[in-house]
Amino acid sequence: MEEYIQEILGNFLTATDIEYSHISVENIPEENSDVYHVNIDCKDAGKVIGKNGENIGHINHLLKLMLKKKFPKVPHIKLDIDNYIFRQKEKSIAIAEKYIDKLNQTSKEQSLPPMSPMLRATVHTFIANNHTDIQTESKGFGKYRYITIKKK
Repeated sequence: MEEYIQEILGNFLTATDIEYSHISVENIPEENSDVYHVNIDCKDAGKVIGKNGENIGHINHLLKLMLKKKFPKVPHIKLDIDNYIFRQKEKSIAIAEKYIDKLNQTSKEQSLPPMSPMLRATVHTFIANNHTDIQTESKGFGKYRYITIKKK
């Protein structure tokens, strides 16, 4: 599976004239399914990533469609370009920690800046696992959806 994923992505990147240096594929078995973490190191990462990482999702979707043609059960794919998603998650956790510090100082409900659904999920999970005394809630609509945090 790993080699096939590398082949599909390599062909796609070559066909779209995107220079890349390496495609890493790592199978990480999780509860009830296999998860493949895929990272592409490329020269013009911004072009491939797109605005707010939108192209990553599109490429991931195309990859799954191609895998579906060859394999009866398609594993979960987590695609990243030059570790962009990883860095975004780390930044969102750092932002959340600043707001947690402010909450601990003031005891007043805090509103984090708007985030994508993936980053909000990351923050909710981080707070649930590391700050059990804090409650999170998503509010707002669309791209303006944000998280509020308050003491339980």
